[in-house]
Amino acid sequence: MTFRSNTGMVFAWRMKSYKGPWCRECGEAIFRKAMDHTLMAGWFGLISFFANLFFVAQNVAGRAKVMRLKPPVESSRPSLPAGVPLYRRAGIYVAALVLVVVSVYGVWRTHPAKVATRDLAGRCVNFETNTDGHRVISRHIPKCSGDHDGKVLQVVTVPNECPAATSTYFVSQQSRSVICVEETG
Repeated sequence: MTFRSNTGMVFAWRMKSYKGPWCRECGEAIFRKAMDHTLMAGWFGLISFFANLFFVAQNVAGRAKVMRLKPPVESSRPSLPAGVPLYRRAGIYVAALVLVVVSVYGVWRTHPAKVATRDLAGRCVNFETNTDGHRVISRHIPKCSGDHDGKVLQVVTVPNECPAATSTYFVSQQSRSVICVEETG
């Protein structure tokens, strides 16, 4: 049976293997030691982050095998003390924090950025229909190099201030501005 601990570094990672014919108690002790270190120090580096997921899964599978063993019999060598459970060690909390940060970052990166009305000038936009059946500017701001429905020429205070190239305009209820758009149609 082999348990592994992983130490992540920005551009490298280091793995330590604990090999042995473990009894149930010794296997549990080694699992806790290796897993705590892995959960605490294995996340720091791109390669190490993904390798760490593998090591965590491998250690959990190894623990399941060890826990199916019978208790040790009396021997000349005493069993290793298991120590405190994982939930009372720092590694599990570091791992939870890392996973929360990665999840929040992932949600933040996929959530469309809100753009202030005054910052729309020069940006491309798409249109959608709201629940009242009115055509509005979508909250998802596309890149001008991709598909888009129009380009914001200017943001003004009243419709008659829109440039001559304006084909449609929208009144922002929040900023009380007029968004002058040239449709790409």
